[in-house]
Amino acid sequence: MIRFSAHNASLIPLVGLVLLSVAAYFGFRSIFSAIELDIRSEALVAAFGALFVLLPTKFLMEQEGESRLKGEKRSAVFNANLGDYKEFAVALIDVLKDRKITSEELSTLRQKHAFLVLLGSNQAIKSSRDFIIACQEYMEESDDSNDEGVNLNDEQQQRLWDLTIQFLATARAGLDLAKDDFDFLSEKSAFSKLNDNQSKIEEKFTPRRELVAGFDEWCQDRKLSSEQQNGLKVFVNSLQDSDLGLELKYTKSTISIRDTNHEKERRVLYVDGINKKNEIKACFNVTENLDFFNTVKEKLSDFSVKSESHRGGKKQLVRFTVPITKSLKSDIEPIQISIKKYIAMNS
Repeated sequence: MIRFSAHNASLIPLVGLVLLSVAAYFGFRSIFSAIELDIRSEALVAAFGALFVLLPTKFLMEQEGESRLKGEKRSAVFNANLGDYKEFAVALIDVLKDRKITSEELSTLRQKHAFLVLLGSNQAIKSSRDFIIACQEYMEESDDSNDEGVNLNDEQQQRLWDLTIQFLATARAGLDLAKDDFDFLSEKSAFSKLNDNQSKIEEKFTPRRELVAGFDEWCQDRKLSSEQQNGLKVFVNSLQDSDLGLELKYTKSTISIRDTNHEKERRVLYVDGINKKNEIKACFNVTENLDFFNTVKEKLSDFSVKSESHRGGKKQLVRFTVPITKSLKSDIEPIQISIKKYIAMNS
């Protein structure tokens, strides 16, 4: 059984033309012979000439059609890729702009990652996956008990920015732009400097808006239970009622506690929230005195004290946690002593 493919079918008109030419030649041969002209050879040459013109013309038209279809396909894929890359980049920036990761943002990232799998380059897909995995790790490691998400520290923020630049670089390479001289390493270094400068500007100029309802609004924003609120209330009151001259300010991000006994008021302590173990998370304000941790770590041995480098190791944060069941004034006396030492060492 003879089967005709689409390519064979396109040759049928040419075969018919050849057969028609041959039939015409033999059919009119007697007429050509009668008039004693060498029309037979001329007709044969003309027939083959026409055939030779038709074959290249057909081939060129087919090639042009295929090239046009490929061009249209490449254009459609490029536009789709560009749209997917832009949407994923916007989702990355949404995570980083408020220095916080939420479960809703993670869900959005996973959805957009799925679209990248369809048309994105292998490296762009890998970069997007690396960013999502890093966010998941930070959320899994966090002790936060509220539903607002996980706040990013400087180190985490910098790592996610590096992964963002990595994604943008791989996406750019996947678009296969002509004469593209983008240098990923140079851009990564330059962007790190931008982040450092931005952190300094935010620290200097971004105000922390004080909550109108103070303690109650702060607890409501974090959806703290009655037990958690009571323990936190005892803790902050114990600090405020001491002879340290401390004043509290409730903002959306933290409770800041400052020393008012000196001409130049200085924040000495921050309360960030309550973790899953029902422990109050607190930290001393950043200090350039790198010996402060060694000075107070023995006093704070019951409060899971730890030190964290800040701004490239030039400064440090000393963090600790207080169980809500041990927040009475008598329980937190070591913290009060450490506050006195902080004020004395940083005045």
